[in-house]
Amino acid sequence: MTPNETRLLEFVTARLDSLLRRPSAWGSNPSIEDQVLQLLELRRFVLDPSTGVNDTQKLMRAYTRFISRTLDNATAEPLAAQLERRGRPGELTTLLRMFVEQELAELVAEESVDITVIVRPRDVEAAHRIIEQLRIESELHLRHRPQVYEAIEFPDVKAR
Repeated sequence: MTPNETRLLEFVTARLDSLLRRPSAWGSNPSIEDQVLQLLELRRFVLDPSTGVNDTQKLMRAYTRFISRTLDNATAEPLAAQLERRGRPGELTTLLRMFVEQELAELVAEESVDITVIVRPRDVEAAHRIIEQLRIESELHLRHRPQVYEAIEFPDVKAR
């Protein structure tokens, strides 16, 4: 992976994290949903060399399936609109975070190499790109991990 590709993935990861941590700073729910999907398209484009410039079908099919599994009686309209109509707009970022994680897992699974075939150079490159993305994601999660405090034990004091 080139330094610029690594830099681009770091930007995408940081922006996704910011969008999902502080959505009110980035706009309305429909705007957040659009931005997350665009960033996921960009991440897929960088990590999967077989993705074409106009190839969004994989991502959108996965997103449609996710919405169908997540919401009862889901429709074809955007998730933000469906949640708004159901009186549940506050659930958008939680559901989008679930999809972001699922999309990365599916990308890893799609790009896995079957050991029964000869490993092609593009498979090795795809594996390196995915490993780099996972490294970036894990570093970001470690930076934002909440601090855990240990309980203070007080000695038993008997009343006099």
